[in-house]
Amino acid sequence: MLQYKLHKEKSDISRFAKEESNTMKALNELRSKGVKVELGIPYEMWDTPSVEIVTLKQNCETLLERYENDLEQWYNIRNRPLLEEYLCKKRVLKRTERDCMEISDNLEL
Repeated sequence: MLQYKLHKEKSDISRFAKEESNTMKALNELRSKGVKVELGIPYEMWDTPSVEIVTLKQNCETLLERYENDLEQWYNIRNRPLLEEYLCKKRVLKRTERDCMEISDNLEL
């Protein structure tokens, strides 16, 4: 989970991706060409997980604890439905919160 980067230029779930954002790629290219780039944090910290990513990880761990029994039940179903359907849509999210589940099929998480 901590391998993910936050892409602030995107607005949906694709904001979280393992590849470096276009902005950071450009900044790293400038730096490699000798341009002084100042972000207000040391260069060594450029690749550390952002607050949003750390928060996402903590929220995932909380969900795992809170829905542990549901996850075990899902795991033991012979013809398992998609976890997103079983847990997210039917147990966790309210109807008004399910828009986030409508993501592109070709999005690799």
